[in-house]
Amino acid sequence: LAGLSQDSGFTIIDVVRNLLAHRISGRRSVRASSTTHPDGRHTHWHEETWHIPGSNSELIFDEQMLQHHLNDITRLLTTLAPAAREFAESCRRFT
Repeated sequence: LAGLSQDSGFTIIDVVRNLLAHRISGRRSVRASSTTHPDGRHTHWHEETWHIPGSNSELIFDEQMLQHHLNDITRLLTTLAPAAREFAESCRRFT
């Protein structure tokens, strides 16, 4: 249980939660480009990100944005729940 606090996933969740809880607003960044090729084809590129002050990473707005974080949280909770239960049961033995 003590080792879980060192997991980078928990650290990221903690940092983002603290920033959002204290209402620090991030900055939205939208970048896009379009190219017309000699044969008349067009290619487009578009990226939207959200920079959170105090964080070294950016949230990328795409179809996997929420799912990626939900998967991380599920992985962390799957590890945390049994460790917390084991800790609680071991403490109960001493009372």
